[in-house]
Amino acid sequence: KTESEEDNPALIVFRLKEWLDKQEHLPHITNDKLLYHIAAASKGNCMRACKRLDIYYTVRTLIPEFFSHRDPSDEETKRSAKCLAASFLPNITTPDGCRIFLISFLDQDPNAFDVLSYLRRIYMLLDMYCINGDLNPRQGIYFLIDAKGASIGHVMKISPSVLRKAVFCTQDVYPIKIKGVIFINVNEFIKMTITTLVMPLFRLKLRKRFHIYGSQFEKLYR
Repeated sequence: KTESEEDNPALIVFRLKEWLDKQEHLPHITNDKLLYHIAAASKGNCMRACKRLDIYYTVRTLIPEFFSHRDPSDEETKRSAKCLAASFLPNITTPDGCRIFLISFLDQDPNAFDVLSYLRRIYMLLDMYCINGDLNPRQGIYFLIDAKGASIGHVMKISPSVLRKAVFCTQDVYPIKIKGVIFINVNEFIKMTITTLVMPLFRLKLRKRFHIYGSQFEKLYR
């Protein structure tokens, strides 16, 4: 890799297009914003960019339950939006220039909890930001998860298989730089669930970026 490749994602985009022409299993991609995003997120490494692009699309056939029924106007998506808030906070960045993606219950009833519809909508949003060029690929992201109201009833509706696949998609598929995963309003049961079932699925580098708070999280405002 040369210095010009590191500083010139457009060069990697050109090479990605050449590589894509030879990949019959991938769709014909004309969105330069997505290719630029993946190139920049790969820090000018063409081989890494090719691998990122490959898994970004092949995962949609490997894990169809996360990437089907993606109509934002259908009833399932509308119900999801009424039960779970999930979005980048507008016009807000951390002191180190990172974006914040907030996830929070709007309906705390476990009977309304549909983890697959929530994951589908979250990944739709991440796709939208990557494809539209609305997210700086070198800008870090903090996931801020408000666990107020979370209970054993919610946890019991998340299968180990779905959890493993969600971790894989979040840390290995999407071309995003996760700077931290912050949980607030966490009770003792949910804290135990996060530390014993969720965190071990992440690589050590990301596990060190988990921060868990109860109802006292004034430290976040510093």
